[in-house]
Amino acid sequence: MDIYRGLRIGVVWTLGCAAALVAPAQEARRLVEQLGAESYKDREEASQQLWAMGERALAILGEAESDQDPEVAYRARILLQRIQTGILPGTPKEIIDLVQRYHRGGPMSKKAAMEELRKIGAFPQMLRLYRFEKDPDARQACAELVEEAVVPAVEAKLAGGELDAAEILLELAPPNEANLRRLAAIYRTRGKLDAKLAEMDGAIERGDLARMEAAGKREFHSRRLALLRSKGDLAAARTVAEEMERDDLLAAFALMDGNPVPYLDWFIAREAKPVARIHAEVVRQRWTGDREAEAKLTRSILTFAKEGGEEREPAMTSLLLLGKRDDVLPLMQGEFRTSLFEYYDAVELPDSALAAVGYMPGEDDRKKWLAARTSAFTEDWNDGDAARAEILQVAGFLQRRGNTADARALIKTVSDIAENHAQNTWLEFLSELGDGDEAASMELAFDLAAAKLEADGEDARPAVLMSSLFGEGDSAMRLWTRIGEISDAAPPDRLRLLGGIYGRLPVPVAELDDLLEKLRAGIDEADAKERRQMLVDLLEPAMTRDSAGDVVELLERLAAIDGPERWAKLLATYFGYLADWKKSAAQWEVVIANEDTTDPYSLAAHAAVLMHLGQKEKAERLLREVEMRSLDESLKLLRLAMTLQVWGAGEIAERYWEKLFLTNSPSDWYWRSAAGQGVGYAQDRRQWRRAAAFAEVQGLGYLRSNPTLMINPVVYLRSRLSADLFRGLALAEEGDAAGGESLLEGAFEILVGDGVLADDFFPLVRQAGLAELHDRLFARAYLRLEESIKSYPGAHNSYNGAAWLASRAVRNLDDAHDKIRKALEMRPRQAAYLDTLAEVWFAKGDRKKAVQWSRKAVRDSYHANHSLGGGNELREQYERFQNDPLPVP
Repeated sequence: MDIYRGLRIGVVWTLGCAAALVAPAQEARRLVEQLGAESYKDREEASQQLWAMGERALAILGEAESDQDPEVAYRARILLQRIQTGILPGTPKEIIDLVQRYHRGGPMSKKAAMEELRKIGAFPQMLRLYRFEKDPDARQACAELVEEAVVPAVEAKLAGGELDAAEILLELAPPNEANLRRLAAIYRTRGKLDAKLAEMDGAIERGDLARMEAAGKREFHSRRLALLRSKGDLAAARTVAEEMERDDLLAAFALMDGNPVPYLDWFIAREAKPVARIHAEVVRQRWTGDREAEAKLTRSILTFAKEGGEEREPAMTSLLLLGKRDDVLPLMQGEFRTSLFEYYDAVELPDSALAAVGYMPGEDDRKKWLAARTSAFTEDWNDGDAARAEILQVAGFLQRRGNTADARALIKTVSDIAENHAQNTWLEFLSELGDGDEAASMELAFDLAAAKLEADGEDARPAVLMSSLFGEGDSAMRLWTRIGEISDAAPPDRLRLLGGIYGRLPVPVAELDDLLEKLRAGIDEADAKERRQMLVDLLEPAMTRDSAGDVVELLERLAAIDGPERWAKLLATYFGYLADWKKSAAQWEVVIANEDTTDPYSLAAHAAVLMHLGQKEKAERLLREVEMRSLDESLKLLRLAMTLQVWGAGEIAERYWEKLFLTNSPSDWYWRSAAGQGVGYAQDRRQWRRAAAFAEVQGLGYLRSNPTLMINPVVYLRSRLSADLFRGLALAEEGDAAGGESLLEGAFEILVGDGVLADDFFPLVRQAGLAELHDRLFARAYLRLEESIKSYPGAHNSYNGAAWLASRAVRNLDDAHDKIRKALEMRPRQAAYLDTLAEVWFAKGDRKKAVQWSRKAVRDSYHANHSLGGGNELREQYERFQNDPLPVP
């Protein structure tokens, strides 16, 4: 039977508070008297009626448990146990036996009984037993078991559509903050939130709180606060949080208003790490305007950075997060030189990047540099990881910037040493090079492999190379064989072609298209098994090079062989990436129809697609289900919001970011992890102070973990850029033009040359009407890129960076067009470059050409890895070019 039937508890939110339990005491007392009646029938009828009254009779039965009449006391005790544990006339005997075993035992026996109840899914009885347990030792013994049972039990009921049962479980659950939040989420998504709040307001008006003990009052306020946060009533929630002295929630609420000071105070009061605490104090002084205190505190952080010790790295990180670039860069020389290299590379100071690692101009100096590093692993390969990484870093830099000969020479030296150690060592080095973060390293890996094929001749072992370059799958090897069958390319050239169709090597477009056409030939004539294998083999490189148009064609052909459900999720994803929402929706229908247990994030993605199609009502129905199943858990809300964002439903995602920040505490790890999203959606709403406040929280997040300078310091400087950009815009909008411009110029100074300036900085400064500042700073940033290109005229990404900067600033557009054309000559199907050309045309006012080139970026690009990597930028750009107003110079 359904053990949840009849367990609805008819109480208001002040569950457990005697003042709020309104029982018909007179009737209960009359029935208790009948428990001692002479007639067995009368006693039984009284028992049944009291049992039916449920919790309304508990107070009177509690009194009767000590009645002088043994029959009355016995029956009252049995009824108390039944009502408190949810035992009904049809409850299975196994559950009844375990409940009785629980009541007979001590703390550890009770824990054992609880474990057995959990195994058989008797969650209501578990929760009721715990709720009415008075022995503190027994409560402690069972607490973890009970809490662990709540969420899985509720989730199972929600997934099965048993909404009443899920609600009952949460009403019975221990009234801690997490369970109250979950119950509030259920009430909200079931449309009961206002009624529950009205019940609580009624209790306040009746004066019920005056009759409660301190613990009861606190529970009442906790429940009401959970409801108000769930509803999004920030003002009322703030009032209750103040009364409860919930500094964490008041800090979060203040952030929503664009004021980080309460959050900083809360952080400082509880933070143990000294540098993180001082950093927060510095930020606080910046926002409150105490420059003298700010300077003094900053000097103390600089002292930590200079003195060394365990606080050195956190202190240097803090200084970067504060924008004190010039104080930190000199301290990075030596131990952190590779990160210093990355900084100069990112801000288009290529000569400074090489100088940071000691790779100086002059052939003799560079030979000495290389010899010093190779000496670390000439004898023992495993001793030279750091030295080898530095060589690979410089080689990748040179390859990316068009100095291929020098890059190959560096890699050849390391390769020769590896080969002298052992063949396996050389293959490990090839894999290490091929696993690099950037395309340049992959290109160098293919150069080595091609040279190996040529040198070994008939003794070459291509299968071994395939494994190192493409992983353990078989498709690459089969394609290698087929390329040999359909062309007369020598092994090194065959490898180049294979790298091309995987998007890992730049191969002329015509040559690549011709090869793909030949590889497709014969598929239709093959038998079903061979045809499927040929399609799968072509699908792997198409997905790797991210040619979405080719991927969709291959997936549709595979679906015709295997049935639609096998490939539906991939097709739904790629159709969505291509903004073909109708086809994406159809595939999601197939996915959901064939999932045993529907993934809530599949429902969310489907809802986002339906929003694009204008089917709002159906989309909202799906979202309500996902929202209910989330229980306002921080991780689930984060995943829900991110899913919607990836699928282009950013406005809908914002409601869930908001829910996350309101219904959870900033002490929660996922709350803090989402701070960057708080910046983003506040920016979209042009709420500059809120964006700046969340940017400060994001910066503190780096210091709360284990801050390191083994990553590019640009990461930390961008955090400061973000905070100061939005605070500067707020000041300018509020009438403090001088203060705003000072902040904006300071933010610009720490990252001159970084591509991030083009993304938001210049468009927002121009839209703020700060034309003189915009043009002056743009001229400096553009000059930096032009000088970098002059030093390395083969650096295709620098051409793209300059064109992107100009297009976003709506300046120098003819020159931008020339530069992006140059980049595309070198990498004709690079997605980012095609998108930049579209941006240039958009800035020029030619919507048609912008859409045309954006379509190519989305559908026919290589090397992008956007479609399945969580990136939706190219598709959003495509839709923006179609629908948004043209930019104003």
